[in-house]
Parts: sequence; C-alpha cells; structure tokens
Amino acid sequence: TSIEEHIEMIVKQSDKLSEDARNLTNALKNKGKVQGDWGEQVLEQILESSNMREGTDFEIQGNVKDEDGNNLRPDVVVHCPDGKNIIIDSKVSLTAYFDYVNATTEEEAERAAKANVDSIKKHITELANKNYDKLVKDSVPTVLMFIPNEGSYILAFDKEPNIGQLAYNKGIVLINPTNLMLTIHLVNQMWK
Repeated sequence: TSIEEHIEMIVKQSDKLSEDARNLTNALKNKGKVQGDWGEQVLEQILESSNMREGTDFEIQGNVKDEDGNNLRPDVVVHCPDGKNIIIDSKVSLTAYFDYVNATTEEEAERAAKANVDSIKKHITELANKNYDKLVKDSVPTVLMFIPNEGSYILAFDKEPNIGQLAYNKGIVLINPTNLMLTIHLVNQMWK
C-alpha cells in the first residue's frame, strides 16, 4: 500500500509538472509581454551569476527620454569603471522558433524559420530606431541585442548568415546567452 501511495504521488507530481510546462509554453508562445519578461529575467540572471551587482555594476530599466520627451527604458545599462556604459536590450523571438521545432513538414519548418529571421530583423530595426546609444550618457556606440533563446539565435544565423552584419550596420550586436557570459567575463577581467 505504501509503495502504491508513493507511485500515485509521483504520478500526480509528474502530471502537475507537465501541466505547468504546458502552461509556461502557451504563455511564452502567445504573449509578447510574458516573452519579454522572460528574456529580461534570463539577462538579469546571467549578469548576477557573473558576479555583477544591480545598482552598482548595472542598472535595470533605467529611464531615458528621447528628443520628443518620450520615456524609453533600456533593459540593462552596464556601468564600466572608465565611466562608459554598455546598453543591453533583450529581444525574444520564441513563437516562430516554437513553430519551427514543432513543424511536421519541411514547408512548415521553412516558413517558421523565415518567420524567426523576420522577427529578429524587426527587433533589430526597432532597437536601432530607439537610439539608446545617443540617449544614455557616455554609452558605447553599439547596443547589444540579447536573444535569450539559443535555438532561435542559431536558427537565424543558419538561415541568414549575414544577419549579424545587417545588425552591426545599424549599430547593434546580436548576442546569445553564451556570448553574453563571455562578454561579461571579458569586461570583468578588464575591470580587474
């Protein structure tokens, strides 16, 4: 009886985890704000795991005003010891990537891969148009666009190898979690 109770409890926990995973997947697929919040959370966790401190080494959602007086909030401004600032903005393109992963035909996969690239290109243009590098005092002239989903990042470069150059031409550097950790590590080494 005890073993049966434990098995029943494990099955219930497994069902609950599966339901939670489905709910998270649906939320991430269907709600842009949820996707954006998730990307910002991943970005913050990477910075903190790199021994950076919020309020000292970086600032989250700091307010800046554009020429028209509109409020803009870059996701993160990293403060360098020489007084320069590095702007990082998270942009998530999960919906098309989920469609790609779940495609059942080659045509569906190609359509979803193209939609993933198009989504990233749209984010590049939107980010470039915000001119964060001109609005945030003492910022370096290039903004890091953080793509928290490694799969989406890799798929975009696989399908359109020049997407990094396209972004760079607009003052944006595309960066994924692995590259961000390396970049933060290099910045930390330079600080030391």
